[in-house]
Amino acid sequence: MKYKEGDKLPVIIGETQHHSKLDLSQFLSDRNIILYFYPAYNTPGFSQEAQEFNLLVNEFEKVGAQVVGVSTDTKTSHTVFCDKYQLNFPLIADSDKRICQMMGVLKRGGNSALRITFVIDKKGIIRKIYENVKPVGHAKEVLEFLRVGLF
Repeated sequence: MKYKEGDKLPVIIGETQHHSKLDLSQFLSDRNIILYFYPAYNTPGFSQEAQEFNLLVNEFEKVGAQVVGVSTDTKTSHTVFCDKYQLNFPLIADSDKRICQMMGVLKRGGNSALRITFVIDKKGIIRKIYENVKPVGHAKEVLEFLRVGLF
């Protein structure tokens, strides 16, 4: 992995399921960012993880955090999935794998992302990295980390 806790988040700009550009720096100074990478949409692990983040999206907002998901899937597939589960947070379609490569989170073989979550503070510093994420309960684990507020 290219980045470690304490590093500054690089510039990340990508297109979301709404076919609009999202620059993560727009959240900085106002919110912490939960940036989670996942291998593929519409798989049991992703569906579970996305739905858990979605159920807690209001709680993340209360602690000043924005959830953003990233995978190498297409914008169209993200749109279909978001509509199906009524997700209330952006998913970035990194189909050219540019963001995943930059962050060092591509699986061996380079076809999809590893399941990794970065917690970034309001100054753009990576405060926590969760590797080898188990989807069930992960959103709650991240929320509890933010509630403790060790940064």
